Amino acid sequence: MISRVSIKNFKSLKDAVLYPGPLTTLIGPTGSGKSNVLDALRFVKDAFSELDAERDRAAQVEMALNARGGFERVVSRGDADARMEFEIEFDVDLGYMRQTVEFSAEIARADGGGIEVSERVSPIWHPEFISESESGWFENLPLKAFTAWRFYDFSPALMRKPAPIRREFVLNESGSNLSSVIHTLYATEHPSLPDLEESLKIMSPSVERLAAPMVEGDKIRLAVEEKGLPHPVDARSLSDGTLRGLALAVALAPMKQARLICVETPESDIHPNNREAVANMLEAASDYDAQAVIATQSTRLIDKMPPESLTVVLKN
Repeated sequence: MISRVSIKNFKSLKDAVLYPGPLTTLIGPTGSGKSNVLDALRFVKDAFSELDAERDRAAQVEMALNARGGFERVVSRGDADARMEFEIEFDVDLGYMRQTVEFSAEIARADGGGIEVSERVSPIWHPEFISESESGWFENLPLKAFTAWRFYDFSPALMRKPAPIRREFVLNESGSNLSSVIHTLYATEHPSLPDLEESLKIMSPSVERLAAPMVEGDKIRLAVEEKGLPHPVDARSLSDGTLRGLALAVALAPMKQARLICVETPESDIHPNNREAVANMLEAASDYDAQAVIATQSTRLIDKMPPESLTVVLKN
């Protein structure tokens, strides 16, 4: 469980501190930095998760920066002399006790024009219980944890396309593999399938149930059974709201468990009357030891969210 996030000099976030709970709802006016908070967390995952065997840390960090336009585009106010700083505190289960650790990192422009990176992992409580033999494993804990962070910005257009037939439990960022994931749930008779159907029926009352995905050669396409229709309706005929609602339910389901789930505007394209269903799905995700962080401007969704989850983001 993440207890504190500190972000300095990342995009519009000059000096921001976040104290996430099981569910955190970022609210604030347009341009206040809500999306940048989510991207800062994603940047940490991109830059500081476990290293690729062919890449050192500086190269991985530079790749994450280049994906966002380069150091000068990412550092706060374009100040090339500034240092980006990140601190993340969270609990880990060592088996015999829970330990709070802090991951910290700094990124700056080096004198030679490259990127200078430093990172550190420190125990916050009871460091005396970390033995020398455990220290290497302990220091890698945050890097492994970042790998289990997931970020979603769904694309109904991609969800309508056929997907390869393969075993997949984890929904990707855009939801383009939604058909593959649903196919996997059917093939394995996964226990979360009935709950996904119920969530879909609440948000789309015309839907009776999920249908087995339609096979098209070596690919499959999502389908549902609708009331009064003799044949299943495939993804090409489903509304954006239906596809986004199902993708959100799959992303939040306890299958291949994420530690952190971040969603930009989860209510997008979903009927205003179904905001409560969206809020309930987000709140339920935190019941199985996952944290959810969302960014929204929807007053209807905000009204349905637990008051203790609301965090106001303001540009300074």
